[in-house]
Amino acid sequence: MKKQFVLITGANDGIGLATAKAMLDRGFAVIIHARNEDKAKTGVQRLEKGNAGAELIPVWGDLAHMDQVLRLAEQVKQVLPIGNGLDVLINNAGVYEDKRTLTADGFETNMGIKHFSHALLTLKLHETLMVASAPRVLMVSSGVHIGAHLDFEDLELNKGWSPSGAYAASKLANSLFAAGLAQNKDWDGIWTCSLHPGVIRTKMGIRVFGVGGEPLAEGAKTSVYCATATGLESQNGGFFAHSRPAQGSPLIYNKQKVVEFWDLTLHRLKNYTANSSLE
Repeated sequence: MKKQFVLITGANDGIGLATAKAMLDRGFAVIIHARNEDKAKTGVQRLEKGNAGAELIPVWGDLAHMDQVLRLAEQVKQVLPIGNGLDVLINNAGVYEDKRTLTADGFETNMGIKHFSHALLTLKLHETLMVASAPRVLMVSSGVHIGAHLDFEDLELNKGWSPSGAYAASKLANSLFAAGLAQNKDWDGIWTCSLHPGVIRTKMGIRVFGVGGEPLAEGAKTSVYCATATGLESQNGGFFAHSRPAQGSPLIYNKQKVVEFWDLTLHRLKNYTANSSLE
């Protein structure tokens, strides 16, 4: 039986690291992503303690730079053994900004890192995912996406920017993207969802929710469930919380809006998806 491989973005600490440990415990080979090489290797070292013989592979790339996202996708393809696909992609990395800033490519930072960079990474790994027998793509969203406002004509979030509003809008974008993957025929055979990890005791969790929250291990549970549970076919593109299907924003069930957002995303990424059949 082939080893199963999972890529987790932002896996050097926090919920990402906890998710990596939980996936290791389930027998997966884990590809650990972080912003730079040192952080990725530190994440691997943290997991190696008490996990002798575990297959841990560091990869890196700053999601605030699209050229690094493209290189990251190539790294992932290169570290997989010949004949192996990527079984699970968990788009987990996040950011919470106190003031409006832009990425190196001119995207509003929340939207750029959490949505556009993860969307580009996912698109570039399409063929690699398709090689796997039952691939899955998970977008780590948040329950706050349900009340988010997202103006499709203002994805730079120029109007009425606030830290919490920008964070919530980017999480709604994650859930819309997952719904878009599920509706797109090119992605038939790849199961996808978005999910709420919970209110977790992380530095970002305290900044977003203003409370301590639950232990890190709790933050991994819904991702691990969505990555490994059977019988979820009917929930393709859906939203999960507390390791079960949950009600998401009405927008993610509006097929017209999902397609509109998908097309907008591809349009914004066209400079980075050249020569791609998914353009």
